[in-house]
Amino acid sequence: LVSVHGVFFGTIANGGTMGNGAVFTITPSGAEHIVYSFAGGSDGVGPTASLIEIGGNLFGTTSGGGGTSCADGFGCGTVFKIDSSGNESVVYRFQGGSDGQLPAAGLSAVNNILFGTTFFGGGSGCNFKGCGTIFKLHLSGTENIVHSFQSGSDGANPTAGLIAVNDVLYGTTSSGGTSNNGTVFKSSRSGVESVLHSFKGGRSDGADPEAGLVAINGTFYGTTFAGGANTLGTVFQIMPSGTESLIHTFAGPTDGANPSASMIEVRGKLYGTTKTGGGANNGTVFSITP
Repeated sequence: LVSVHGVFFGTIANGGTMGNGAVFTITPSGAEHIVYSFAGGSDGVGPTASLIEIGGNLFGTTSGGGGTSCADGFGCGTVFKIDSSGNESVVYRFQGGSDGQLPAAGLSAVNNILFGTTFFGGGSGCNFKGCGTIFKLHLSGTENIVHSFQSGSDGANPTAGLIAVNDVLYGTTSSGGTSNNGTVFKSSRSGVESVLHSFKGGRSDGADPEAGLVAINGTFYGTTFAGGANTLGTVFQIMPSGTESLIHTFAGPTDGANPSASMIEVRGKLYGTTKTGGGANNGTVFSITP
């Protein structure tokens, strides 16, 4: 959720009046209503990520919709804008191919320029849809691909958004890297990209980082969905130089397992969720000190 003037805004991937997803508001007391329902087609379909607020407007992504450019005829995804009254407009429609496709993650803003990732697109690698991209988008709608992932020693298929630290963008890819278990990467805003760490998987390292990073005092922290001593996922730390280590390996059943969302930092502790594990195997909320 994102808070705007004391009211929370969020997205749902399904539902709404057309079943294509919606933007909703909810007050701290629990009063909720739908602000906008996606119509599909040239409009977006399936918002799966959080929103960000810039100048009183909210910006987000839909994983599908936007047109018929992609092979499924469903659209390659969009970036949209919505005001607090529910007036929505599409800022950019992805085209697939050398452009991005399936922006499943949220956006970051640097000097009122939006940066994000797409799971597919960017070229002919991986499959006909490409290995994913980093893109930048001006609020006027002008879009450029900053980096097209190549798999192999490069990453592939980012599922999470980016964080900006000292004008450098940092993120994760869920696959690719030297062992095809995912990567942590950095990129300049102009597109000079390098892999900081390729996950090895197995029991000695994490695998499949589906979530983004959080920065605390110059060190980055994140989670992997799999890997670690019990192959149930990890919490890792990584320095800007690329030195990486595991600080927790999930153990299931009473411990959590398979974290897939980003953590947050509150007063020196990290808080996050796991998709499974816990007493009833329905997931957990956990805290961990760096």
